[in-house]
Amino acid sequence: MAAQAYATEPWPDLVNLWLLLNRHLVAHHRGDAGSQLLARVVIGANAPVTLSFLIHRLPETLEQHLEQMLG
Repeated sequence: MAAQAYATEPWPDLVNLWLLLNRHLVAHHRGDAGSQLLARVVIGANAPVTLSFLIHRLPETLEQHLEQMLG
């Protein structure tokens, strides 16, 4: 995650970024039909996963980012 330069960003900006991103994801998730949660998503060179998988993995991902920032 060094490429995203979290260490150089002001802490309040990162908190606001995560807050707004998560609000957006929750609002989108609430409005989704169940079938949309099965949509396949490809991130970079990784294998395809479902949108549902990404949503459920989000807390773990945010913890990893936080650990990297706190070093």
